[in-house]
Amino acid sequence: MLKTDLIFERENFSHHDFQNATFKNCHFYMCSFDHADLRDAKFIDCRFIESKALEGCSFRFANLKDASFTNCMLAMSLFNGANCMGLELRKCDLKGANFQGANFANRVSNTMFFCSAFI
Repeated sequence: MLKTDLIFERENFSHHDFQNATFKNCHFYMCSFDHADLRDAKFIDCRFIESKALEGCSFRFANLKDASFTNCMLAMSLFNGANCMGLELRKCDLKGANFQGANFANRVSNTMFFCSAFI
């Protein structure tokens, strides 16, 4: 699924399946991706906050395993409790983004964890 040059305002994408989706030059304003499946999704040149806004989009408890954000505006976005294993955030603006409780690790055994992310 490829989506290009779209604008989404106050959309609730919670619990949606966007696995392997690609979004190019899309704008998401005040949108919720809480608990969404974003595994292997790609966001290229996308904005997740309006200019001068105090709050970005929410990705709380989303599955962002191996997702990729390239040249995206993610300032003030919420990633609380999200699965961020293998997440790539290349050339992104993350000012004020909240990753509290986000998980960047994968349990390999009872005593071993593997961590991976590119920020």
